[in-house]
Amino acid sequence: MGNFKKLILFGVVVGGMGGIFSGSAEAAKKLMSYADLVQKNLQLRRALQDRTKQCADLENEKDVLVQHVRNVKKKLDQLETRHRKERTLRETCQARETALVKERQILDQKNKKLTEDHQALLEEKKRLEKTYRQAQLRLKTQQETAQRQCQDTLARKEAAWAEERAAFEDREEKLKIEKASLKENLDRIIAEARQRQETYEALEQEFLALKKELARKEARIKKQQQALQAREQTIKTLKVDKFAVESKLAKQQEEILVEARRIADKKIRALRKQTDKERLDMHFNLAVVYDKNGMYEDSEREYLKCLQIDPNDADVHYNLAILYDDKLNRNEDAIRHYKKFLELRPKGQETDRVRRWILFAEEEQRMGPELR
Repeated sequence: MGNFKKLILFGVVVGGMGGIFSGSAEAAKKLMSYADLVQKNLQLRRALQDRTKQCADLENEKDVLVQHVRNVKKKLDQLETRHRKERTLRETCQARETALVKERQILDQKNKKLTEDHQALLEEKKRLEKTYRQAQLRLKTQQETAQRQCQDTLARKEAAWAEERAAFEDREEKLKIEKASLKENLDRIIAEARQRQETYEALEQEFLALKKELARKEARIKKQQQALQAREQTIKTLKVDKFAVESKLAKQQEEILVEARRIADKKIRALRKQTDKERLDMHFNLAVVYDKNGMYEDSEREYLKCLQIDPNDADVHYNLAILYDDKLNRNEDAIRHYKKFLELRPKGQETDRVRRWILFAEEEQRMGPELR
């Protein structure tokens, strides 16, 4: 049974004792005052116990919050440390990127220089090929000239042989000398041709050597280009890692903010719940006091305020139903609050009694106020 019924029973007991001591009105008044003091003392003790329990709960909650704040601070310190490391990593990446850019510029310059050298070698190759063709042409011309000269000389000699046959013996020595001279000229021409051939072979060897050197330089340029591509790939990888680290850091910061908001909302809900409990107790106690002093409308108003704070408080529905049933004669409202009490508290000491009161109230509603 709720607080109101307990007060009614206590009033009945006090009323009975007042009947026993009816001979002394002053003693009855003192007894009633004593009963009120005892009741107020019990209420104050209950309120003190509730406040003590609330203080202990608040202390526990404070310890939990302090520990949570320490954990959050520790996480923030860890994040700050990680942020410093990531900033150092970003600076290192930037320095590496700058060094790679400089190195790439140097490689571009070297590549440009090698290209110019390659161009110069190609031009030198063309010049040597041109010189070789010219030497071959000159050699061929000289060989043809020598051959024509020999043929012309032989032809002239053969033509003059018939005419100078008589003077052969006189000119034989001269012919031998001329023959020796021609042989010497022929040997000289052959020697020059051989020398020119050796020069051509030397030029060809030099051209092959230059070609090999060009191939080596091209291979080195290709290797340097591959190294440059590998470094560019490393730069791209570092940029991707940098973006991933920054995204992870932003996500962790957002999770911390969400956690802080959740804790703050939970604390606000707890404080609001505590405040609503204190307000409900205040209105409930005022309603009981008003009901005890016959101020039924004021008591109804306070009970309704309690239901505005917590519509599912079974004790409020119970006392308000009794107020409508016994004091205000509003059976329909009483039945409604009785049924709401049974819905919120289907099992208990007052359940069967409330069901009987519902039957009585419904019977009174059907029969009319004359039954009362």
